[in-house]
Amino acid sequence: MGLSKLNLQTEDVTPLFGLLGKFPFPADEVEGHLAKLKARDATVEKNKKLKSQKKPEEPVPVLDNIEQVTKKTIEGDIVQEWVTIKNP
Repeated sequence: MGLSKLNLQTEDVTPLFGLLGKFPFPADEVEGHLAKLKARDATVEKNKKLKSQKKPEEPVPVLDNIEQVTKKTIEGDIVQEWVTIKNP
């Protein structure tokens, strides 16, 4: 059982490069995670003001960004799913 007859084309492989560093994210946790990201961004903006006033800054939570991607399944169906973006 070998791959000697595997004939990949560029259009078959190119979508894989778009998925590097992206991992599935549970759809039921998206709303809560987006709220946490919004709160994180608000903290960053608040820290900018505090820094200009030379006051102590608040800690910023470390969160992975998420995004919705469109991809093609093995069956050829096009689906949208949420992924988290991580750099290894």
